[in-house]
Amino acid sequence: EQTSRQRLQPGCFERLCAQSEALYAKNFGFSNSPVIPAISVTALAWAGGGEWILTGHSARVLRLTDPHRGRLLATLRGPEALVSLLALSPDGRHMAVASHDRTVRLYDLATREQSALLTGMRRPATALCFLADGGYLATVCQENAVQIWDLETRSPGTTLWGPADDVFVGLALFGESNHLAVALADGRIRIWGPAS
Repeated sequence: EQTSRQRLQPGCFERLCAQSEALYAKNFGFSNSPVIPAISVTALAWAGGGEWILTGHSARVLRLTDPHRGRLLATLRGPEALVSLLALSPDGRHMAVASHDRTVRLYDLATREQSALLTGMRRPATALCFLADGGYLATVCQENAVQIWDLETRSPGTTLWGPADDVFVGLALFGESNHLAVALADGRIRIWGPAS
């Protein structure tokens, strides 16, 4: 039996990109120009249990696509700065978008509008993920620290610090009890649990 992944047609993603560029031109001010700016992928994440692909692009574009049916579901205006990371909330309702202007924006996928802006980071986020309940977001914005953001108040909460010589390069949530796995540049993995 073929899996849905095997049924993807060659050129499907390219066609979706072309559709999205046309919509972008119509909605965001390029409809009178014969030249649509080149739009390259700068960030990617699976969403909807693997049913959708979220992509961040140059030229202020965010896309939600259905790769199995070859359909573009939405094109959203992204941040002015380059999009570097994407994450989807556990309930599938919100997307977190980290960009090079040292912010993280939250988007409501139902309204397709920006719903929050997280600021005050010392450098652009190099990793991010939602915690299991969707009410908190974890980011790596310093070499040896994970910042937990309270999404209800839109403010930083707990900071998880590693030793001064640690360099954090990746972040992932596993399990329903909010265990965070942090990848270090030297190949080690550091794990924090709820009681850490």
